[in-house]
Amino acid sequence: MMSNVFPKSVIFFPFPEVVGETLGEWTPAEIRLYTELLRRAQKHTATKLHLPDFVIHDYTKLHAETIAIARRKLAKRNVIRCTKGACGVSVYELLNPL
Repeated sequence: MMSNVFPKSVIFFPFPEVVGETLGEWTPAEIRLYTELLRRAQKHTATKLHLPDFVIHDYTKLHAETIAIARRKLAKRNVIRCTKGACGVSVYELLNPL
């Protein structure tokens, strides 16, 4: 959903309503990680993303331990599923939070 009013660098993505209802309970790290995952899923039209922690760090400026904590909390909230792939790359799968 692009508009000629906004510059091309602006990306719009749907934010699930169920997530929006509980967003006040999320930590800033969870919000940054989830937003980055949504942005990448939108950009690559994929629901499964293979990303090493250093790539997430480059875009979110979160430390490795903070990324791990946010990843566990998002998995517990049932909005992502994360597994370890080859060479220690994290495989993020965006889930339907309904």
